[in-house]
Amino acid sequence: MSLLDLGWREEFARHFNHENPYWVPARVAITHRGRYLLYSALGDLEAVLAGSAEDSPVTGDWVAALPGAPGDLARIDRVLPRQTVFRRKPPVSGGRKLTTFEGETRFAGGTTIEQVIASNMDLVLVVTALDGDYSLNRIRRYLILAQGSGAEVIVLLNKVDLGDPGPALAELGSASRVLGVSARSGEGLRALEALVQPSRTAALIGSSGVGKSSIVNALLGEARQYVSPKSQSTGKGRHTTTRRELVPLPRGGFLLDTPGMREVQLWADEADVADAFSPLEALATQCRFSDCRHASEPGCAVKAAIETGALEAWALEEYRRLTREVRYLAQRRQERLRSLQHKR
Repeated sequence: MSLLDLGWREEFARHFNHENPYWVPARVAITHRGRYLLYSALGDLEAVLAGSAEDSPVTGDWVAALPGAPGDLARIDRVLPRQTVFRRKPPVSGGRKLTTFEGETRFAGGTTIEQVIASNMDLVLVVTALDGDYSLNRIRRYLILAQGSGAEVIVLLNKVDLGDPGPALAELGSASRVLGVSARSGEGLRALEALVQPSRTAALIGSSGVGKSSIVNALLGEARQYVSPKSQSTGKGRHTTTRRELVPLPRGGFLLDTPGMREVQLWADEADVADAFSPLEALATQCRFSDCRHASEPGCAVKAAIETGALEAWALEEYRRLTREVRYLAQRRQERLRSLQHKR
């Protein structure tokens, strides 16, 4: 497989410094417990991270690698600058506490750092499913993260064979481009294949049970990724993909498969939230007052749209809630920055 087949571009070449004549460019295909599988023009390389490397690679990264002798591991010396990045705040696990921000009481905890999930993808496919676990609010959170990645974003509505996809397609279409597919029946898969052209990378992002691995298998034409049935007790999907993996497609291009996320913790700012609510933002420009809070102000175009049914009331409430969340995140990030500067 050539570097161009792997997605190598001029942007990466400009940053590939040949200070070591034995370095080769390679792309991270799998990360797993401190070991890495790299795709390169020399073939597949198993590698470890050099102690002098400044960044830890993630799936999709381009790196400067030093191939080992036959039978030895290669060494990753440098991670090249990422062109696109899908990131989130790490899930909260333990240490939860109640805090108040802008009059709202919430649970908080965990570290205020970014967690990079995948990089250098041309397309982010936010996968949801037409079943009992469908949640528009959760999809909007994914969209906020995806639209902040710098890549093109499309919502994949999977399992359209389970019912009428019309209402969900209309509901999602106001926020993003949507493609209905069925990994079981094959509906929409040709259109999806056409999106993942040779040398392009599409990252599959979504919760457990939405069918990401089934989509990968359908496009591959083989059962490569393990697929688990839903839990009989909860009706929710189980985690079957346990690592992030760059999967080459038969016709060229790559799917970047990721494990399902239990928590969609935002790592975003107010502009990202505004992008996810573009119809509401467009209405806000028509309000009489530029600082309209869409409450009781006269001449509010947003409230008028809610009264006529052109805009759902829940959309405004969700917009407010997510805006408060990213403001709180910004406050936490500033506090952490000040703490680090104080320690230095």
